[in-house]
Amino acid sequence: MTSAQTLPSLDAAIGEVDALVTLLRKENGAIEGGDLQSVIDLYPAKLEFLEKFESNTAEIQGFLAGDGADGLKAKVEELGTLVARNEALLARTGAAAAEIAEEIGRIRDRHSLKGLYGKSGEQVGKNSPQAGKLDHSV
Repeated sequence: MTSAQTLPSLDAAIGEVDALVTLLRKENGAIEGGDLQSVIDLYPAKLEFLEKFESNTAEIQGFLAGDGADGLKAKVEELGTLVARNEALLARTGAAAAEIAEEIGRIRDRHSLKGLYGKSGEQVGKNSPQAGKLDHSV
């Protein structure tokens, strides 16, 4: 289904929401499991589903307002819960990545051309007896 197509029925709307729910469950599981490659692989499908969902929002809202929409309402509530969980997981993953990048930057600065420094703050040069030692104090 392309984003220009409409949802012909309540069942089609439930199917679309259910497909997005399934995708978010997979992505959340991959994030929780540390499988970032799966998260990357799921990204194009996630974008496609989100475009479909956004383009059909008015129709879905119409179905929700109609009779017999309990199944759709339940799926939309589940989707909301999964979206919130997904957002929290991605935020934590982003924060962890930023912390790792910051720590790598500190390590690079410590061992860069700026030099290494001993315990008392003196610069350890190439001719110093300590120059060959590896600094394990990260």
